[in-house]
Amino acid sequence: MPKIVYIAHQFANDPKGNIKRILKICKEIHSKDIIPFTPYMAALHYLDDTVPEERALGIISSAEFFKKKVIDEVWLCGPIISNGKKYNIPIKFHNKELSE
Repeated sequence: MPKIVYIAHQFANDPKGNIKRILKICKEIHSKDIIPFTPYMAALHYLDDTVPEERALGIISSAEFFKKKVIDEVWLCGPIISNGKKYNIPIKFHNKELSE
């Protein structure tokens, strides 16, 4: 059975560039064994990340996937990783600049 992997990557500060990087990561890792999961990418089509209330709504929405154990692993991919809550989901580093 494939793993559902949440791709944790910075979005703010360079939205267009970060979207390209996130999509590249998803394409590289997507296989019969790994399904990349980026619910925030869909939310960006209807929420404005620069509006604090809408950004907060997006963060709350993503947290629900963690709470409901939809995700098998979290992969830290971006140059900056924001603080997140722990839900006993394994975390992997998918960025050479990050270390455990």
